[in-house]
Amino acid sequence: WFGAIMGFSTAMMQTGFFRWFTQLLSSFLYGVDLPMPLLFLLLALLASIPHYLFASLSAYAVSFGPMLFSFIAVMNIPPYPAFFLASFLMVISSCLTHYGNALGPMLMGTGMVGKGVWWRCGLLLTIFQIFVYLTVGLLYWHWLGLW
Repeated sequence: WFGAIMGFSTAMMQTGFFRWFTQLLSSFLYGVDLPMPLLFLLLALLASIPHYLFASLSAYAVSFGPMLFSFIAVMNIPPYPAFFLASFLMVISSCLTHYGNALGPMLMGTGMVGKGVWWRCGLLLTIFQIFVYLTVGLLYWHWLGLW
């Protein structure tokens, strides 16, 4: 499956899908003036929640990453903090589900963690991480002069 997902993402790139998607976003969001904190929150949710749909971190990053970074470009979010926020949350939010990272299936297969417990803890941990990155992270990146 991984090879198919990588091939699908490559084909989407070669056919110009991501360029088309960026233009579609631009036309749809043209003139929308959202406050920066709301844009960062929306970006954090877009980087985290779709993880429920992907069975691996690599598949998620390859297939959803270009669309996420298209959103960043279209919405004119400061590039460095937006890149860090999206990249970190794309990786960290793989704990949302028991199938989102390499360790999950191994723990689930041994019966060490139940699915319901995993999903509740994963959601709480992801919400906490979003909060930390939207507060401490953004303040730190601003203090560093990245935006």
